[in-house]
Amino acid sequence: MPFFQRLIFGGDERKPRSHCVDGGGQALVDALRRACEAAGVDIALGRRVDRLITRQDGGVAVLGAAVAGDELTAGAVVVATGGFGASRALLEQFFPSAWDPQRTWYIGHDGALGDGFALGAQVGAQIAGVDRGLRTLGPGRTFINEAFLPGWTVLLDGTGRRFADETAPYGILDGLVRTRGNRAIVLLDEACLHPPAALLTRYTDCYKQVWPNHPPFRPRHYRPDLMETLLADGRAHAADDPAKLAEAIGLDPGVLIGEVQRYNANADAGHDADFGKKADFLLPLRTPPLYAVPVRPVTVNVTGAGLRVDDRARVLGTDGRPVAGLFAAGECVGGLLGPVYMGSGNSLGLAVGMGRIAGEEAVAHA
Repeated sequence: MPFFQRLIFGGDERKPRSHCVDGGGQALVDALRRACEAAGVDIALGRRVDRLITRQDGGVAVLGAAVAGDELTAGAVVVATGGFGASRALLEQFFPSAWDPQRTWYIGHDGALGDGFALGAQVGAQIAGVDRGLRTLGPGRTFINEAFLPGWTVLLDGTGRRFADETAPYGILDGLVRTRGNRAIVLLDEACLHPPAALLTRYTDCYKQVWPNHPPFRPRHYRPDLMETLLADGRAHAADDPAKLAEAIGLDPGVLIGEVQRYNANADAGHDADFGKKADFLLPLRTPPLYAVPVRPVTVNVTGAGLRVDDRARVLGTDGRPVAGLFAAGECVGGLLGPVYMGSGNSLGLAVGMGRIAGEEAVAHA
């Protein structure tokens, strides 16, 4: 499986240290598929497993899996059913901080329905990692995932105070917004939407993240056409007078004016004295109108709740002991993610790492 020589910023590390697969996630899947084919592994598509085959003598043990009347016995079973982002009921129960019935949406596949919960319930498996995962910010109802904010935006909390380097990775911003009541406001001005010719390059190259297997990042919400839509239905506000803008979004005018003035002073000095944003991305907000977009972390990217496992990927029962013959790996495992999603590739690394452990342990058990 080929990797690029160039490293990228995966999280908030000071030097890039994350490895990119040449060909992206598909190349990773293809490499694993080739290995399966070479080993003679049978892959059955369109067969959604609905139960485990178990034995209860002397404690529960897993002996296989089944789809309706089609049963397959095995020396060990590895549950790798993915996350539950496509299940509204499970999101409400296991990822409540991401749940908003009017705004929450999931970027992944419709099949991510959290089947691992039902399979684990058959054998009394423990659940871990409730309310952990990755959310990204958006105004809601756009179904557009804005992974990274453009560097020229200013991000405020619900009181109107700036609280982060806006170029920080999504996992860091998600955690910071969580501690601020899951509400934030993105500020920008007219120059961000229609940059002056002399500064076009600075406004265009507005992302710290540059990936060798990805086209250059571009704003997704914060562009002229989407801004018109957001303004028209009240999900964004604009005003030439910052005090009037503050009133429109429920902020203290003095606080908003003060934060903009301080940010502009940092931009003029070429040094972010508050949060260390790189000088390349410090562009003042002085071209009216000033825009404000209230945002919430309602885009679900990764879910972190699921079956609790030990360091050998063995699923743990409510009695604290491993369920004989049952292992789990990937996004269906709960507790692998901490309170902060570390950065790009975090979930892929966990899936591959835990998948290898689960595979080795399942073979040893069988």
